[in-house]
Amino acid sequence: MSASATQATRAGWADHLEDVQIFTGGAALFDQRAEDVIRSTPGVVEAEPVLKNEGRLLGSDAVVWGVAQEPLLRYRLAGGRWFSVDELEATERVAVIERNIAQIKGVHLGDTVTLRTAVGEADFRIVGIAKNQQENGTALYVPLTTA
Repeated sequence: MSASATQATRAGWADHLEDVQIFTGGAALFDQRAEDVIRSTPGVVEAEPVLKNEGRLLGSDAVVWGVAQEPLLRYRLAGGRWFSVDELEATERVAVIERNIAQIKGVHLGDTVTLRTAVGEADFRIVGIAKNQQENGTALYVPLTTA
C-alpha cells in the first residue's frame, strides 16, 4: 500500500515542470509589481500565472485550474485535445477534465457541464480528458483568460 501511494505521488508531481510555486492568500492576486519581481529574480527562466479555484461539479468537489495554452504541466490526454490558442484568446468556456472525476460523474467528451464556484455557475464544454492525478484526480483545466 505504501509503495502504491509513493508511486501515485511521484507520478502526480512528475507532471509538474516548474521548480517552485508561489501562492497568494485569500482573494489577493499578484499585481504587476509582484510579477516583475518574480520574473527578474536571478535564476528565474520562466514564470507562468495559474489561477486555481475550488468548485463543485455535479455535486462533487473539483478544482478548476486556469492555465496557459502551453502550461508548465505535462498533461497526458486519455482522449480529446487540449484547448487551442484561439479558445484561450476568445475566453471560450472549454475544459479538459481529469479522467477520475469524469468517470465517477459520467462526463464524456463533448458534454457540457456546469461548474459552481464562489463567483457563480458557468457551463463548460469538455474538449479533453486527462490521465493526470492533480488534486486527487478532481482537476479541470480551463483557459487562464476564461478563469
